[in-house]
Parts: sequence; structure tokens; C-alpha cells
Amino acid sequence: MKARSAKAKGTRLEKWVAKFFEQFGFVSRRQPGSGIYQDFKHDNYVELPGIGKVIIECKSWKHGWRTGDKAMGQADMLVIKRDYGDPCFYLPASTMRVICHRLKELGLSESKDL
Repeated sequence: MKARSAKAKGTRLEKWVAKFFEQFGFVSRRQPGSGIYQDFKHDNYVELPGIGKVIIECKSWKHGWRTGDKAMGQADMLVIKRDYGDPCFYLPASTMRVICHRLKELGLSESKDL
């Protein structure tokens, strides 16, 4: 695949991720030139109410999964899209735990034991 088309494929996924969160009313942003700015090394972020900014790395690969931990870097979440597949969200248990605890604090969980 040519570098230009690989970049376009990545940009499409980054835009998809931003729109995915925006459809639920969350503030989401795609970082133009992602990776080249020292203060924002990842592709996207979403502001989740009561949780704050969640940093997202995006990868669009022909065969899908490679090494998630390496691809994710220091981001809170990784979105991977395989060609002709549905994007998948990957996040560490520590990030999911923060989200679940915050939802419980907001009274949005029926569970008593998280």
C-alpha cells in the first residue's frame, strides 16, 4: 500500500472515532498532524463527563490486531480497524475501572459491588 493511501486510511478512522463519540453528545477531537506535536502525541481524545479526557490512539491495519500494548503507547484507549471490518475498542482494565467507578458514583450503575 502506498504511504499516501495508508495515511488516508488512518485519517478516515480518526474521523470516524471523533464522530462516534460526538453522536452521543461527547466532546471529541481528532488531532491534526497526530504524532508530530510534543503536547499531543496521539490521534484523538474524548471528554467523558465525570471522567475527563480519554486519550485515544487509532490504527487501521489490513489484518487487524498486531500488538495492542505497543500500538497503544501512552494512550488510554486504542481503536483498531481491520480492512472490511468493524472498528474494535481496546483499553486496559485500569481505564475501564475508572470509567465504571465514575458511572457508579454518578448513580448510573445498579451494581453495589464494583
